[in-house]
Amino acid sequence: MPQNLVVTVLTVNAPADRLRDEWGLSLHIRYGGTSLLLDFGQSNAFAENARALGIDLSSVDFAVLSHAHYDHADGMDAFFEVNDHARLHLSAACNETCWSTKGGTDNTHYIGVRAGLLERFADRLSPAPTDRVTCVAPGIHLVPHTTAGLREKGANDGMLLRAEDGWRPDGFAHELSLVFELDGSEGPALCVFNSCSHAGMAAILREVADAFPGMPIAAFVGGLHLFRSSEEDVLHTVDVLRAAGVRQVWTGHCTGERAVGSIAAELPGRVHELRPGRSFVVDAIDWQAPICDVRNVALRVVLRHSKSRTWGAHETGRIELQDNNESVVLPVAYDEREAPFVVAPDGTERAHDLISLSDEDDLLACAWVRLGDGSDVCGVGVDLASRDDFGPRPGTERFCELMFSERERELARELFPSDLPLAFATLFGAKEAAFKATAHALREWYRTHDEPLEYEVRDFGMTELGLERGEMRRCAAQTALDRMGIVRIDVHYARLQEKALVLALARKDLQPRGYPI
Repeated sequence: MPQNLVVTVLTVNAPADRLRDEWGLSLHIRYGGTSLLLDFGQSNAFAENARALGIDLSSVDFAVLSHAHYDHADGMDAFFEVNDHARLHLSAACNETCWSTKGGTDNTHYIGVRAGLLERFADRLSPAPTDRVTCVAPGIHLVPHTTAGLREKGANDGMLLRAEDGWRPDGFAHELSLVFELDGSEGPALCVFNSCSHAGMAAILREVADAFPGMPIAAFVGGLHLFRSSEEDVLHTVDVLRAAGVRQVWTGHCTGERAVGSIAAELPGRVHELRPGRSFVVDAIDWQAPICDVRNVALRVVLRHSKSRTWGAHETGRIELQDNNESVVLPVAYDEREAPFVVAPDGTERAHDLISLSDEDDLLACAWVRLGDGSDVCGVGVDLASRDDFGPRPGTERFCELMFSERERELARELFPSDLPLAFATLFGAKEAAFKATAHALREWYRTHDEPLEYEVRDFGMTELGLERGEMRRCAAQTALDRMGIVRIDVHYARLQEKALVLALARKDLQPRGYPI
């Protein structure tokens, strides 16, 4: 299965510059080599926004309709106008029968699919059964509602179905969850989409858990239908998400701003808002999990990489550290966007993550490692070193004498004895990585302190050899480093094809350890 999926919000009821917004939802999803569409909004706004965002709807492989309401279905004709082959997967219970008693009027009013649309495009529809999970493509599944008693919830929410024999409460048989399987260094996980969650989060997550026993949920994406709910109901949804171990929540549309704010406050760092044009990546990595104590480990295996990425591609890999018989894996994600500091796919900075690393020959561009509460790592830096950075040229030997101490030059010969230019470039990369690690710690200082901090790093000198070789003594900005709590900087190395990867960890003093300055 793919390691991740990339979601772009085509339209949702939230403002965005130069893009149309409306009440409803439409999402474009890339999963491995598959392009698909979830919902169409209520007009052609999603199609116009797709063109503005450079997304080719004619190349979409298939579409999914989450449920039979106008604000998710009525734009489907705009999709079929530009795409002549994609099938539309929807529940077999989808009909033009949905009504409501809510929405600003006491009168029962129609909220279903625009009359005639389903009949008009009947030859493009693939109805999914309502009593079992349907696999529509490898790793992609439709999960129907099988929870008993949902008509009672429909009645409480003012949702009705009109049948030949009269009115009855909506049991939401027309609603589906779209579920993706994701591979990851920590094992497989799921991403669950449900555009409005009319059945409630408890029912949805229980149905998914029953269909995929033992698989954690990496993320939930969609509306939570809480915009008219009490604070008690909102907090109940939080409890359900927390109990299910959902790692990330991307929500909006019918959730409501108040509920989004409450959920975000209860689940800090895990909740993100859907807005038109926003792209984000879902992977199987738990970014909230703290990294392990890596004080006495040596770098062994490094990142997978690809030379054939397109803009927006997102890949995951790992840095694996070996300590005697115990293997410690740090999750790493990277894409080709260049940034001085790591940002999340939605453009916001990650508060406790790895600073960006060098981009060289399309190997890597930026990466981050989650630092959890309680870690003694307060900054992380990564750099790539290449012999091209330090090729033989007049003055090189003299420059090395000025730049590196004799001890450092001995270390360089030990690191790469048959490739001295790469060895010296690696030492230079270690200095850069150490600077980045310290700069990352500095950013954390300014997040929690109002006072300015005098800061300049002119030099880092290497000391110890062996397992802890690359530990760096602090030779500049001593006061600033002390005030930031940095007691030392550990540096680890690994060969990456014809380059070297340098990982620097700036360590803070959680408890007195007596490290020498």
